[in-house]
Amino acid sequence: MGIGPWLALSDNEEEVELLADLTGAIRADPIFWPEFKKQVDTLQGKYGISRRGKDGFNHFSQEILTAPPGVIMKKSSELWHDLETAGYTDDAVDALSRAGYTAWKNPVGDISVLPPDGSLPRS
Repeated sequence: MGIGPWLALSDNEEEVELLADLTGAIRADPIFWPEFKKQVDTLQGKYGISRRGKDGFNHFSQEILTAPPGVIMKKSSELWHDLETAGYTDDAVDALSRAGYTAWKNPVGDISVLPPDGSLPRS
């Protein structure tokens, strides 16, 4: 739907296991994650995308469920732009650094991580 990355975790794939570890490190960071989650919820409401229910899951608005395909892409792009402008990419890098990873924001603004020794096979 364009709100975030979609992926499938499969057994015995080192890259996927590393991605899961990195995601877990970010979500476990008590400085970063609570504020980030709160801000994402606020922005999803601002853009009329969804709201988090009492069950903890996002529930999409009727507008989004019936909107033409480009609408969700535009709104989610604006949401991610707002997060970047507010410094959350840098804050996620800091969270990964606190977890012991060597992480940085690369020249195109994405988060890059030096894979820890032994986490990926060498060619």
